[in-house]
Amino acid sequence: DYAATGGLFRRIRRDLKTDQHLEDDKSLDKDLYAVYIDVDSSNIQGTGRFFAGVLNTDSDTRQRIFDLNLEIPKRDLNSDKYTAFDLEEYHIENLPPVKCAVATFPFTDGFVSALLHNFKVFPALMRHAHLQTQGKTVISTTCNREKQMCTHYITLEDGEKFLLGQPDTKDYANSMQETISFKPSKILKGLKKLAGLKDEL
Repeated sequence: DYAATGGLFRRIRRDLKTDQHLEDDKSLDKDLYAVYIDVDSSNIQGTGRFFAGVLNTDSDTRQRIFDLNLEIPKRDLNSDKYTAFDLEEYHIENLPPVKCAVATFPFTDGFVSALLHNFKVFPALMRHAHLQTQGKTVISTTCNREKQMCTHYITLEDGEKFLLGQPDTKDYANSMQETISFKPSKILKGLKKLAGLKDEL
């Protein structure tokens, strides 16, 4: 979900910051994005799939980033240096061009901002999209820390193209039913640790 992608964003920023020898990684925000592909299901209950990445990197930068995949087997999750996000490999994918509705919403990279996006912004986007289409919908998001603003794109057609060969949401939800245990108090308690978010709005 929106909050959990913060971990992936930090991992990508760290890798790109090192590769490009940057002092400040905020300049990278304009090229970072996340896609939430199961937001149109009420049956998944906090285990929806998402992916995050960086747009428009040149071939040399891509190769250097892919070379980092070789380091993954050496990463020790028992140390404080790495999280589960550091075990994910980089891949190349082409995002499909589709018709979308666009909305912006303020954020500060904080914990409360994450809750507002999950429980206010995304549901409002879904309600709007469902007035326009009965097909699958996905949300793509990019957030700029300097401008303190997120831009959200919600598909109005061809949302299934974002599955990128993975099972559709209905099949995925059915496969998860036996393993899902939804406990809001436990999720809220662990959310900050998982995403490494700040407390302030």
